[in-house]
Amino acid sequence: MPPVPSAPQAPSAPTISSTLSIPDSTKTDQVVQSFKDQADALDSAAEAAVNDEPEVPAQQVSYEPEASSAPEVYYANCSEARAAGAAPVYANDPGYAPHLDRDHDGIGCE
Repeated sequence: MPPVPSAPQAPSAPTISSTLSIPDSTKTDQVVQSFKDQADALDSAAEAAVNDEPEVPAQQVSYEPEASSAPEVYYANCSEARAAGAAPVYANDPGYAPHLDRDHDGIGCE
């Protein structure tokens, strides 16, 4: 009988080399602590900046309407408005008043 060939060998499993380097945890801790220190310093600086801002007193603002350069115009009735050449008197015109606008459409003395 002929010789039986041997079964192929499975590749051997990789082995961990003794030269594998694991980072030193103290270096990592030092870097982390450095970042924490920088963050704390920034927080302190920001807090100091907020606390050092001068207190600004509230200003009291008073409103005074601007004096109109146009003289005050008043028409007692539409006859006066027509005599002055102002009829019809529109709501944004000087001299307009609700008593001149019977139908309340914003146009007096129609």
